[in-house]
Amino acid sequence: MRAQTSLDRAVEARTLAIERYDERVADAEAACAAEIAELARVCRSTEAAAEILGVPVSELRRIVKVDRERRRANPSAAGGSDDV
Repeated sequence: MRAQTSLDRAVEARTLAIERYDERVADAEAACAAEIAELARVCRSTEAAAEILGVPVSELRRIVKVDRERRRANPSAAGGSDDV
């Protein structure tokens, strides 16, 4: 009985740890996308930002689009213009 209780607690702790990890990864990905989008805005060119970062222009445009959609869905997120 005690072993089952301990196992249940361990499984629950593991599940919570995975959820926290997933949240941290999602937050880091969103922060990275926001920084990339900001670079594109500062450069006033997705092509220039892509060259600086060494990524394909299509990938950078995808990241900027996702960031723009995220900011529109959550207006309290970091500001900036949607010019790029």
